[in-house]
Amino acid sequence: MTKQDIQDGKKIAELFAILSEENKNMAIVYLSALRDKELADSSKDNRQQKPLENQVFGALKKCQNKKEKVKKKNKTQAQLIEQFLIEFNISTYLFDFVNDWIEYKKEGGFVYKETGLKNLIIQISESAGKYGDKAVAAVIKESIASGYKGIVFDKLTKIKREAAPANNFNNFLQREYDYNELEQKLLSNN
Repeated sequence: MTKQDIQDGKKIAELFAILSEENKNMAIVYLSALRDKELADSSKDNRQQKPLENQVFGALKKCQNKKEKVKKKNKTQAQLIEQFLIEFNISTYLFDFVNDWIEYKKEGGFVYKETGLKNLIIQISESAGKYGDKAVAAVIKESIASGYKGIVFDKLTKIKREAAPANNFNNFLQREYDYNELEQKLLSNN
């Protein structure tokens, strides 16, 4: 064996190490067919066999490039999640529940793209600002446990009403007022 053969063998071994089992089997079949062709054409010139070897290396490199692209996409989505969670001020408490939801969706075969992910995190952030982190976390947990396709934000209004303090005088739920709005109405009547 020549040094070139040894180097080629090392390249093939490196490429094989990163292939999936299915791709390894395809490459083995292809290499076997290539070897059979070489044996059949052994009387032919060595220059004609080189293009076939280059095709094998080209096919193996394509498989490697596809795997690298998939890894880059996964990193990109993780980076997007982190960026949006910071940008829209999601607390560390709620961060885990958001990640659980995204993983739950992945398990079901749905992967958020950038726009959908951004809108999801905006909606979670706004709901957390209005109802609190614990209420939003409870709704996310319930949505996952129930196998829902989406987070049921409508349940937040029910949680907030249940959490409202009772009026000690007559045991009715305490009403919440927008005092700025009431002030504007009083001023406009005068």
